[in-house]
Parts: sequence; structure tokens; C-alpha cells
Amino acid sequence: MRKSHFFINFIGALNLTLFICSLSIFSVANTKWIYHRDIDTLNLSESGNISKEEIKQNFDELIYYINHKEPQELKLTSFPVSREGSIHFKDTKELFSKNKILLIITSILLCVCIYFSFKNKRINFLYYGAFSCLLLLISILIGALINFDSAFTVFHKILFSNDYWLFSPISDPVITILPQEFFFHCFIFICAVITVLSLLSVAVGFFLNHYLNKRKDYSHTSL
Repeated sequence: MRKSHFFINFIGALNLTLFICSLSIFSVANTKWIYHRDIDTLNLSESGNISKEEIKQNFDELIYYINHKEPQELKLTSFPVSREGSIHFKDTKELFSKNKILLIITSILLCVCIYFSFKNKRINFLYYGAFSCLLLLISILIGALINFDSAFTVFHKILFSNDYWLFSPISDPVITILPQEFFFHCFIFICAVITVLSLLSVAVGFFLNHYLNKRKDYSHTSL
């Protein structure tokens, strides 16, 4: 019994960590309000030398390309896309596609872990997974806040096998409306989502364990 508890808690905690991280990435990939807000706060119209409406249109085209299977080639209304830029955005599209697959798999496994935890009458993996997420978040957050430029570079070197993410404003002028500050705001949003989901997992774990304990007490009383 102890081995089964350990196995469920280990697999469940690992799965919950992956689920929370993938869901937070999925959330930011489908969120436009952060960028729309940054258009004004970062004066992107002046940087890109185009109107606010055009910036929104091009950003929406980029987000649609990244989040959908079609089209296979990125085309922006107001900006040319170089060969290197096209490869980078295609690599990004594939990463987001893999994240969706991970989100689906972890969602299914999360339900399975909850089911078996119910059978064992303890759902502790929600605590362990939430604390693992928060510890991972704190370690990444400290490094990013100390030097976001370095963290940003390391992040791209880990995820991409080339340096095509180093855009030139001449060959890929779209970079003028995608400043690093915007990605920092996306990072903060991801951190916030991870924190909320982790705390929610602790709350759900507490509620479910309380419910299972009451059922256990009731069954003992009935006997």
C-alpha cells in the first residue's frame, strides 16, 4: 500500500507540475490583452512606424499562425519575413504545438491520478505538485529578476538549435514591435498563472482530503 501511495504521489506531483506549466504557457500564447496594453505603454507605434490598428492586425496574424496548424507559412500584412525569421517562427509554432499535446496528455493523467488517489482515500499529490511548481517558479524568478537579459538568452539557447531568434530590424522589421519588455510581461503573466494554479491545487487538495476524511469517519461511525 505504501508503495502504491508513493507511486501515485510521485507520478501525480510530476504530472501536475507539467500540467500547470503547460497550461500557463498555453494561456499566455492565447492572450492578447498584454500586448494590446503594451502598444500604448511601450510606444510601439513610434518604434514600428505604423498605426496602432496595423500593429494589432500584424500581432493577431502572428498569434494565429503560432497557435494553428494552418497556415504553414507566416505572412504579415505590414512586414516582410526573412528566411531566418520564417524558420524561427516555424520552430516557435512547433514548440507551442508540442505544448498543446503535453497539456492534453497531462490533463488526462491528472484525472487518472485523482481517480486512484480517491480509491486510496488520500490526495496528497496535489500538495507535492503545487509545492514543486512554486519552488521551480521561485528559482527561475530569482534568476530572471537578477538579469532578465541573460535569462532570456539562455532560454532561447535551450529551446532553439540556431540563433535565428536574434532578429535584425533590417531583414525582419517585425522585431521593432516585439520588444523584450513585452516578453518580460508575458513571463510575469506566466508566473502569476503558475502561482494561482498552484495555490488552487493546494486548496482543492485540502477540500478533497477533508471530504474523504469525513467519509471515512462516517463509515467508521456507521460500523
